[in-house]
Amino acid sequence: MGTAASKAEGNAEKAEEKPTVLYKSARLAVAADRIHAAAILTRAFADDPVMDWFLRDDEWRPKHSCDFFLQAVNQSMNFNTAIVSTVGDNLSGVSCWYPPGKKFDPNFFFLDFVGWSYQKLQRLQAYVHATDAVHPKEPHYYLFAIGVDPLAQGKGCAGDMMRGFLAKADAEGVPCYLESSNPKNTAMYEHLGFVNKGRIEMGEGAPQLLGMWRDVPAKATN
Repeated sequence: MGTAASKAEGNAEKAEEKPTVLYKSARLAVAADRIHAAAILTRAFADDPVMDWFLRDDEWRPKHSCDFFLQAVNQSMNFNTAIVSTVGDNLSGVSCWYPPGKKFDPNFFFLDFVGWSYQKLQRLQAYVHATDAVHPKEPHYYLFAIGVDPLAQGKGCAGDMMRGFLAKADAEGVPCYLESSNPKNTAMYEHLGFVNKGRIEMGEGAPQLLGMWRDVPAKATN
């Protein structure tokens, strides 16, 4: 049986690990979520047009996709802006946001060439250059990726994560920006207040990628 002091320390540690709930099933990610979160995004983006375009389907895709999203999860968690959602006790959705002045750093991929074909690297570079060229200069929160495990889709996870983080951004008076890589998600973003700012051109044969901007709602600034 432990002492009163050791019990108090244990309770303090548990209190520190308790995640911050943002909205319904959405909460801030914690360290233990990292690997599972990357795996969820890998599954969620398995048929994403832009990922299909630069990763292609080959024996290396699962590793490269997981590496790609693990980088995003790690970077976002370092800024305390990674959001996850749960269905029951299961981690089911992930969104990687970046604070004003920050965005996804892909340099890791240009240093680790294992299994990367010249075409993959060339297309990843085209994606990076194209998105950088039109990235807004005004301070904003940037949603780099959001995905829900295919087995949990349709249960409100994406909406909970978006509403939870947008409430935070609105409270701070900060607009938001994202790139929509899948046309089926555009309507959800528009419903949440994002406006289509036009197609981002990544090169001949590249799929549609839309830049979308959301101003802070007037009622949030009053």
